[in-house]
Amino acid sequence: RGAGRMFVVDHGGGTLIPSFQLDEVFDLDERVAPAVQRLTEFGMSGWAVWQWFCAHNPWIDARPVDVIGSADLDTAVAGLVDA
Repeated sequence: RGAGRMFVVDHGGGTLIPSFQLDEVFDLDERVAPAVQRLTEFGMSGWAVWQWFCAHNPWIDARPVDVIGSADLDTAVAGLVDA
């Protein structure tokens, strides 16, 4: 989290960790971490990053959360931060 490779959101007095950032044994998913890092470096808050992953993205015609592990995730990130 401190390195910007994972994001969390505060809600109702607690801290939420969106599970798509984690692998099957609850370690940081290295397929997601570079995208999160670029988005947080771009200045997006945790809520904004979560929204970005879950909303339809016109550069890839899909939701970024649905293309984790493919080159489409990099394309979606580049479309936002390089625009």
